[in-house]
Amino acid sequence: MNKRYIKFIGVLFFFTVLFSCTDDLERFPTNGLTSESQFSTFEGYTQALTTIYGVSNNNGQSWDGGIFRKYFALQEAPTDVTIQYWNPNLTELNWSSDTWEIAHMYTTLITNISYANNFLLEAEPGLVASRGYTGSEAEEIEIYVAEARFMRAWYYWMMLDLFGNPPFPNEEQLKNSEIPEQIQSAELFAYIESELKTIEGQLLAPRSNEYGRVDKAAAWGLLSRLYLNGEVYTGQAYNTEAITYSKKVIDAGYSLESNYEWLMLGDNNLCTNEFIFSIPF
Repeated sequence: MNKRYIKFIGVLFFFTVLFSCTDDLERFPTNGLTSESQFSTFEGYTQALTTIYGVSNNNGQSWDGGIFRKYFALQEAPTDVTIQYWNPNLTELNWSSDTWEIAHMYTTLITNISYANNFLLEAEPGLVASRGYTGSEAEEIEIYVAEARFMRAWYYWMMLDLFGNPPFPNEEQLKNSEIPEQIQSAELFAYIESELKTIEGQLLAPRSNEYGRVDKAAAWGLLSRLYLNGEVYTGQAYNTEAITYSKKVIDAGYSLESNYEWLMLGDNNLCTNEFIFSIPF
């Protein structure tokens, strides 16, 4: 073996040993941003909620349109609904766990659920009170909690719809550093249903929240979708419930846009009569 090569390996090993170890095992993040500093201001809570929303429109790739576009692709690309899609693996049903869209969607949904779980831990009433939040700020954080729970339910609904029996991470497991267990589709259906009904009274009235945030109508709309495919998830039909919650949305003042093309234009934020939950992009 070349002596110069042996000498290089020896020097490399020396510096690896020299710089890879530390006697101080109590290490802390070097960026200085901890939960205590992040949530020490009301703006910190707003930023954390924005992250839970924001991953919907960009899941790490600026060009791919975000998580809901991925969901649409996985749902519609293998059908006759879409004429063409750039990845033949989907259109030709050549699917596996190595298919990028599937793997990325799976990991992104679990990550988004984890963001929501962490937020809910940091927004527990006792912890919020101990940080000095009272009055309107404390009340707004309670609304944030309801919206975070909706987003988590929405992400779980996509997991249910795409994967059937996914892992089930929640805030209690995160608090106790436990490994999430798998949940069966019927159980996850019941959980999502329960979550949406619980937060229904805590969300703002339909069409009253700021653009890009959810309200009661979003919960009703998701419940109607959940019930619409309830027989697939549980073996039991929920057609009456699907009609009930669809009617709640319609009675809240929503209607179909008269010109479908207007939904696709740059000023489609003005189409408030049809959009229930908008993802700013």
